Amino acid sequence: MPQFCALPYPVLLGISRKSMFGLLLDRKTDERLVASVAAVLIAYQKGVRFFRVHDVAETCDALKLCEVVG
Repeated sequence: MPQFCALPYPVLLGISRKSMFGLLLDRKTDERLVASVAAVLIAYQKGVRFFRVHDVAETCDALKLCEVVG
């Protein structure tokens, strides 16, 4: 991610409910909310600012907390 974020273009990440979370955590698609939100927060900390997600309200809440807490 740092290499992509260093480019002079905005980065869009679509990581919501990905199958890799199912493989890593042994979770079905509807059980991947925590992993999806955590991945977004990690990417945000690395410079990504645009996300495609399924769980918009939950992801926005987590990003707001990340901004406030730092």
